[in-house]
Amino acid sequence: MSGAVTGAGGEVLIRHTNTVANKAITLGAAIVASGGASVESGDTGGVGGVVTILNDSGSLAETSRRDTLVCSPGCRVKAHRSGGAVEVRRMAASARVAPGLIVRCQAIKMMRPDLGERLRSGELEIDDAETQREMGKSLWALVQAQIDAKAEE
Repeated sequence: MSGAVTGAGGEVLIRHTNTVANKAITLGAAIVASGGASVESGDTGGVGGVVTILNDSGSLAETSRRDTLVCSPGCRVKAHRSGGAVEVRRMAASARVAPGLIVRCQAIKMMRPDLGERLRSGELEIDDAETQREMGKSLWALVQAQIDAKAEE
């Protein structure tokens, strides 16, 4: 018997209709329209919702928060059950940095440990273009290897 599927995420509409031209909508935080989280082991998380942003008389601006951890409902449940989210937040508080930075450092250590010394020395920074490019190449190689392995089955 298969588990239940939790509810779908809601729909979010942000619309600016002011007649004054060139007024931006600034998003200062994530808009999360995720589906419901699974509660029991056989359950499946719900599908995400739809977010629509319309500005009739201006632009959109995004100001990301670096202190948020965003993932799927299933990911959040696993992170909380395993203690991973608590550990990341503890490490971030201890280092006085955002939790997202801890997660990015963990990804770099796992996928490109060779970049560690260049980061420690200040030659590279976590968010600079070269680091992102190297991580992108590594991620692509990982995904491609998984696709190739699946094709061989």
